Amino acid sequence: ALSAKQYFGCDQAFVVTNQEFTPSALRLAGSSGVQLIGREKLETMLNQYNSSSIENYLDDLEGSSEAVVQQEDELSDPTPLAE
Repeated sequence: ALSAKQYFGCDQAFVVTNQEFTPSALRLAGSSGVQLIGREKLETMLNQYNSSSIENYLDDLEGSSEAVVQQEDELSDPTPLAE
């Protein structure tokens, strides 16, 4: 990650794993500015993302349901259209 960061001129570099990092990986990352995302941090990030996605989905679903109800109300309105 450090070599790629330097080669591509990136401001940040990350290493992501679904396991834990070795002590030497932790030392190297600490001295090189590479950010590590291990098992616990990854799980936390995914849970936050999934919770947010579910909330957004439910909000969208609720909004579309309200739009359908409004359309049905407009269709059943017995008021004649202005000519």
